[in-house]
Amino acid sequence: GALFIGTWFAGAAWAIDPSKGLNAASVIDFPTALDQNTTHTIHGTVEIFDLGEPDLRAVNLRYGFQIGQLQLLADTYWLTDPKEYDHSELKAKLRVLSLDEYRTYAAFGLVARYVDKKEKEPFVIDDRRYSLFAVVSAEFYPIDKWDAMLMNLYVDNRFASFGVKFPVFDFIRVVGEADYHHGLDDEME
Repeated sequence: GALFIGTWFAGAAWAIDPSKGLNAASVIDFPTALDQNTTHTIHGTVEIFDLGEPDLRAVNLRYGFQIGQLQLLADTYWLTDPKEYDHSELKAKLRVLSLDEYRTYAAFGLVARYVDKKEKEPFVIDDRRYSLFAVVSAEFYPIDKWDAMLMNLYVDNRFASFGVKFPVFDFIRVVGEADYHHGLDDEME
């Protein structure tokens, strides 16, 4: 697995992936159409709140299982202020298109969402417990000696996301993901 240390702001996230080739099956929060490099992966996201007195807070913990072109992802999310459980998601994704010549891939899947209290559903998951999703990923090689730059587009019934992952050095990648929340709040206005 890989450990992400990121800073969250205004619907976007940035992180550093310190290990080449790890976690190819997701950018930060949203999956790609690519496969995991191993059968099992575990990774987490933490936030640093105070550099003077380090205060690390877990944001996400993910387990991934890959078999053939099928990937299963189980995510648990926590709020950071106050520190408490927010929600969980289970995703099943099947890669349906592999254009290896163009390094472009597409996948479709299902997502199931869970909150611990029924009254939290309208606010935390927009009363949308289940969804279909689609994802398209493309890889580019701007520098021959480095690994690929990844571009990712994901959409479901709550979010649309654009993510990038690109090498800074041979062994360090910068990861960015911006998402648009189009849940029930938008429909009520």
